[in-house]
Amino acid sequence: MLNTRFGIHSGLWYSEYKISNELLIPGNYTLWVRSALTVQSIKMPLCLVTVLYPGTYFQIDLLAGINLSFVFRSNMYLTRTIDTNAIYCKTFNALPILNNYHAGATGGINFKFKIGGYVDFFVGGLAEIDFNSLTSGGATGKNNPYDFRGISGIMFRTNMSRPADDD
Repeated sequence: MLNTRFGIHSGLWYSEYKISNELLIPGNYTLWVRSALTVQSIKMPLCLVTVLYPGTYFQIDLLAGINLSFVFRSNMYLTRTIDTNAIYCKTFNALPILNNYHAGATGGINFKFKIGGYVDFFVGGLAEIDFNSLTSGGATGKNNPYDFRGISGIMFRTNMSRPADDD
């Protein structure tokens, strides 16, 4: 914390998510097209922290800021099925059709519990929306990823604003 009311929250997080689609085309026969996209990335949030409830052993913080991410691995599984017979199945690297770099807005809440003079345990949640599209090139429509994630961890304080009183 920079003082008793404001601070900075950052980190380096691994993220993985999966997007699945199913398309049914009715006619003389039933055609199913199914796809699943798996995306793995490294994310780095940079948030301003505002203390909502200051306490000696428990604190509630609100966070708001930006999030930068880099997509380093992605696979797509695609299958086409007529009635019950698979006529096409393929897994391929989806990185060439994705934007590798993303920037977005993020905000959330943290509940911190003091466990030592300079150490807190925290649990909370963050919501995020990317400013740029997931896919690259000439894809039509909006496909800006958004998500909500639960977070927890150990936070080491610099204690610029309050003394460390080990209990």
